Amino acid sequence: MNVSYVYHTDWDPARPHGKQIIHTINGLANQENKISLFTPAAPNQFLDENQVDLNANIQTLPTARVNAYAGRFDNYSRKYIDQFTYYMFATFASVRQDLIFTRDFRYLKFLQYLPSSLYPPVLYEAHQCYSGYDEFSKKEEYTRLQEADRIITQSPGVAKDIRALGIEVAEVIPNAAPQSFVPEEPQAELRDQYGFNQESTVIIYAGSFSQWKNDLELVVDAVSKLVTDDTNDATNIELAFVGGTDEEVKELAEYCNTILPDSIRCHLFGRVPHRSVFRYLKAADIGVIPLRKTSQEATEYTCPIKLFEYLVSGLPVVSSNVPSINLLCDSEDPVSTYTPGDSTAFAQAVRDAMKETSSSVETSKYTYENRAKRLNEHLQATTSK
Repeated sequence: MNVSYVYHTDWDPARPHGKQIIHTINGLANQENKISLFTPAAPNQFLDENQVDLNANIQTLPTARVNAYAGRFDNYSRKYIDQFTYYMFATFASVRQDLIFTRDFRYLKFLQYLPSSLYPPVLYEAHQCYSGYDEFSKKEEYTRLQEADRIITQSPGVAKDIRALGIEVAEVIPNAAPQSFVPEEPQAELRDQYGFNQESTVIIYAGSFSQWKNDLELVVDAVSKLVTDDTNDATNIELAFVGGTDEEVKELAEYCNTILPDSIRCHLFGRVPHRSVFRYLKAADIGVIPLRKTSQEATEYTCPIKLFEYLVSGLPVVSSNVPSINLLCDSEDPVSTYTPGDSTAFAQAVRDAMKETSSSVETSKYTYENRAKRLNEHLQATTSK
């Protein structure tokens, strides 16, 4: 099947959506689809920095040249012109394709102005319900979603709220992780490489340092509490953080130096290529997802890629007890939860995770290869409508 992937993005390395797009496209390509990625900015630097390949026909559209003539407009107008031009080129370049696959809610607005006979069927992957944030009215969101021939989502919370609008969601297909990125080197070798003690329990966080969503200070507080309260093996703990800007890493380092006793080693590795993240994960023992309860995106809409990266790496997980996590996991998944914001509960969840033996769950269920098989069914169903 010939598929156009349409999404207006600048390939910001600090945001996870670029990785999800790339692995989704590669998975679909492995299902014998021919994918054309229409993009306003070449992803070459993003691909190089994250040490990933992209199995697609990459077509960088000429929006930058058009936008250069918009100098007399304000920033908002230039952004609007850039998006409109990109959507126009992407749509007409897709005329002979079998299907358009997009996760771009703004693109659905553009399609409202065109008769559907001018473009192929559209499969929309919803990552948010915007009326849930009051960013758009329910009527506006309903109208836009009507432009899609079929809708899927990666989040049970998003599916629930879109269905409440009276729109059908065909399936919830959670995010995933690239199993091929998990290194073959033994854990002991990787622990030596990254400076972890072989006898320690290494607790790792890998992802965005955004404070509105992730409570990294609580992780530090809870580990300090473990050492204070316990006199057993729980005292032999190391912390590792992968991600964050230079400024965010500096701020967290200062907090760790203030809170943690000298017996706890804390490693801050900063942002690393996506492929390298899995080397740190394999060297660790427990992965953590400290979502805040104050954000609707964190509690209901998110489908954390890090959850699947941890699981595909064979790590037990400690996570906030929120619907966005609970609805993604089943009883077989090695996930211990705690009340968001409660460092004592987090410490107990870590104790529970430390008792976990190696998981017998087949990690292939968390992979992009498995996800692509489910996505491919919806590509076929969309074109047959």
